[in-house]
Amino acid sequence: MILPAASLRHVSHVLLALSLLANFSFWAMEPSCHKTTTQIKQVHSPGSAELSTNSSQASECAAPVAESRPERVNGAIVYFANPGSLEARLNLFSSLKLLDEMFNNRYGYPVYIFYLHTDVMADTIEKIRTFVRSEVHFVELKMNVPPGLDITPAALKAMQNSFSVGYRHMIQFFTDGIFKHPVLAKYRYLWRLDPDSLLMEPLQFDILRAMQENNYVFGYIENQLQCPWDRGLPIVFKRFLLENKIKVHWTELHGATMFPGGLKSSNMDMTKLGVINTHFALFDCNYFRGPEHARWVKVINHHGGIYLHRWGDHHLLTLSAMMFVNITRMHRFTELSYRHAHIDTRNVFLQISGLGHTEPRPLRRNHEEFE
Repeated sequence: MILPAASLRHVSHVLLALSLLANFSFWAMEPSCHKTTTQIKQVHSPGSAELSTNSSQASECAAPVAESRPERVNGAIVYFANPGSLEARLNLFSSLKLLDEMFNNRYGYPVYIFYLHTDVMADTIEKIRTFVRSEVHFVELKMNVPPGLDITPAALKAMQNSFSVGYRHMIQFFTDGIFKHPVLAKYRYLWRLDPDSLLMEPLQFDILRAMQENNYVFGYIENQLQCPWDRGLPIVFKRFLLENKIKVHWTELHGATMFPGGLKSSNMDMTKLGVINTHFALFDCNYFRGPEHARWVKVINHHGGIYLHRWGDHHLLTLSAMMFVNITRMHRFTELSYRHAHIDTRNVFLQISGLGHTEPRPLRRNHEEFE
C-alpha cells in the first residue's frame, strides 16, 4: 500500500522522534530538575491581538548547576507549542532534548514555552519539567482577534487556507507579541524555534552571543526564494512604502533577487517573494520593539491580514527587515546541523522502508502548509 505524501511525512516525523527519545533514554532518565512556580499578571498589548497570560500560573523547571558554564548574554529561547496530537508532543520533546544535548547543557539559556490552553498540556508540562535539563518556563496565553475585526472564530475557521484560529494567533505572536510580552521584556536577544526544530549535532559556539558581538539584528538559517505572496499583502506593502516615503534597504539576499521584476508597480511580480523562513530565527529586540517595526505592525493589524488571509510571520518580518534593517546586520547561520519539517541542512535523504518508497527521496525544501 502506498500512503499519501502527507501521511508519509507524519509517519517519518513520529519515527524520528521516537528514535531520538529512545537514544536519549528519555523515559528512563532520572528527573533532572525540580518544580517551581511563578505568578504572572494579565497584560494587554495595544495595537495587536489581545495577548495575556492566564491568571493562573506560569511554571518553571530549574536547571541544574553547570560547572564552568560560559557567561551568557541577555537572551532567551522561545517556543510556541500546541501539543494536541501525539506527533506534536513527540516533536516538542525531541526538540527540547536535542536543544539540551547540542547546545543548552553548556550555555544554560532560559527556555520559554508559550501555549494556548489544551487538555493535554498539563501532562506535557509535567513530563518536560521532569526530564528536560534546561530552565523551562511555561506561559499560557489568552489571545483574541485584534479590535475592529468584526469576525467570529467560526468565520475565521471557514476562511481560505483552512488554517485554525490558533495557528493565526501563533503568527500574530511571532510577528508582534513575542517582542511585547512582559515575561520576555528583560531580554534583548530572542531565539525562536518551532516544536519540530531539531539540532542534529553539537553547536560549537554561543549563537546568541554571536548576535550580540556582531551587532546582528536578524539571524536565520534558511531563506526561500520563490514563496507565494499572501493574498493582498503586496498591495499593502507597496502602499506603506509610498505613504511613508520608505526606500527598501536591500532587495537581494545571498545573490538572489527577493522581488522578481523589481518594486515598480508596472513590472513587480505580484505572485512571488523571497522570504526568510522563521522557524529558526534570532532577533535583536532593540529593533523589533522600536518605532519602525511598530508602524508596520499597526498597518498589518489595521488590515487584519494575519487573521483574514493568513499573512505569515515569515513574510511580515522579512518585509520589516527589508525596509528598516541594513543588510550588514542580517546573518545566515550556516555552521550548524539542523532539521525542520521541510529542510535538512545536511541534505540528508529520507528513507522509509516498506511504505511504498524503494528509493531515497530528498527532504522537501519548498514551502509546506501547516497541517
